[in-house]
Amino acid sequence: GVAAVVGVWVGPESRRHGLGIFMVAWMKRVLRDAGIGRIAVTVPSSATDRLDFWRSLGFGEVAVQLERSAFVPERS
Repeated sequence: GVAAVVGVWVGPESRRHGLGIFMVAWMKRVLRDAGIGRIAVTVPSSATDRLDFWRSLGFGEVAVQLERSAFVPERS
């Protein structure tokens, strides 16, 4: 199986103290114990500055997902 991580968030005042690394390590342990062998992380295009965090934990880019809101009017 593959676990899908939608987000890990640490408040600005608490960043750079290892909390995000701790949360991801805990999550990886729980998933491994549950028999999950892969983790997919979604990083929104508005948060590409967070890619270095995920890369530092051994994650790598494998896909680019493109999407469009169905509710945006078509341009003429």
